[in-house]
Amino acid sequence: MRNVLILIIAIGIWGSYTPHVVTAQGGTVAPTTPADITGDGSAHQLVSAGGTARWVSVIAQSGNAAVIRLGDSTTSSSRGQPIAAGGTFFFPALPADSREAVNQHFYNLGAIYYYAASSDKISVMWGN
Repeated sequence: MRNVLILIIAIGIWGSYTPHVVTAQGGTVAPTTPADITGDGSAHQLVSAGGTARWVSVIAQSGNAAVIRLGDSTTSSSRGQPIAAGGTFFFPALPADSREAVNQHFYNLGAIYYYAASSDKISVMWGN
């Protein structure tokens, strides 16, 4: 009897289910690779001109003397996500949902800040 009741409830739930159709955004993603960034001991926007990206990769070059940091506008030598010399931080692609505005699936490059000690280098690449 219990199995029959579960089956009846399951049929009732699935019988009223309306699937959502998700469509992929068209186009391709092209990587952007600016010149390496050399630190000066203060925080800066990752991309001062702003812009958006579907994903972002940041690499602290292996010869760096200190960790670099990533974060918001309050990033400093003691605040933000630390990345050791030779390490990488990856902002993954955000999942797309056709029910939302397309601009919700991008990173705002002007809102990402980095801190790097003087002469330390950062390599950046993003896709848009």
